[in-house]
Amino acid sequence: MVRRLHSGGSRRAEGLFEVRHGRGLARWLARALRMPRAGEGIRTVLTVTSEAYGERWDRRFGADGFVTEQRPGEDGRLHEGFGRLELRLDLWVAGGALRFEPAGAAFRVGRHAVPVPRLIAPRVGGRVSAEGERARVEVEVRAPLLGLVIGYSGSVAPAEAFP
Repeated sequence: MVRRLHSGGSRRAEGLFEVRHGRGLARWLARALRMPRAGEGIRTVLTVTSEAYGERWDRRFGADGFVTEQRPGEDGRLHEGFGRLELRLDLWVAGGALRFEPAGAAFRVGRHAVPVPRLIAPRVGGRVSAEGERARVEVEVRAPLLGLVIGYSGSVAPAEAFP
C-alpha cells in the first residue's frame, strides 16, 4: 500500500482518522492555519498526484483539508512545502515502518530558501507502516514553546477497497 501511493499518476486512499489539537495558543494556531478540526472517526481521503517536481498531497479530513507539495531535496532530504513554508525531513526505515523526523525549515521566496532558525522552526515527525492492504499513519506537528499544534493518526486503504 505504501509503495502504491508513490507509483506515479494519481492515487487515492481512504480511511478513518483521529485528529488532535494542542492547547491554548497551539490550538489557536491550528485553526488560524486552517488545519482540520479535532475529532475521532473522521472519514479521510488522501490523494497523491505525481507532478514534475515531486508529488502533491491533498488530505481531506471530513470537510477540512490541506495540501502540501513533496519533493526530493538537493540535500538528500524530503522537502515538504505548505504555502511558503518548506519543511526538511529525514527519512529512514526502522522496524518495518517509514519514519520521518524534522531536519530544518525554510521560507520559500521564489527559487530561494531562507532558513528558519531551529529554535523557532516547526517540527513534524511521524511514521507510516503497512498493515496488509492498509497503511497506518501517525503524524505530529509541534511548534517551539507551544508544543503540539496538530496530530493525526489512522489508516488508509486504496479507495476502491474502502467500504
